[in-house]
Amino acid sequence: MAKLWVVVGSTGEYSDRVEWPVMAYCQKADAEAHRKAASEEAFRLGASNDCKKVICDAWDDEALKNRFDPNMQVQYTGTGYYIEEVPFTEGGFDPAGSVPASSVPKAG
Repeated sequence: MAKLWVVVGSTGEYSDRVEWPVMAYCQKADAEAHRKAASEEAFRLGASNDCKKVICDAWDDEALKNRFDPNMQVQYTGTGYYIEEVPFTEGGFDPAGSVPASSVPKAG
């Protein structure tokens, strides 16, 4: 079964943690490049080390938008990105609920 790599943004911690999908890619290297670019842009904007600037300034200010993640959110913990690997099928949903064995993660 094919796989997709999803770049996911996150901020906050514990019950205040927020995560959001940024973009999905067919190639892991593309997802990694996007994750790195979004992280560097967040750092440049101050969302990773001095998030008060980004939190307090107006979000409609184009200068504070992350061009690699237009939906970037920021809390006091800053903003980070990681990659989530997910199975992918071009087939439709099976209402019987069967999942191809090749898509079930292996233990261990």
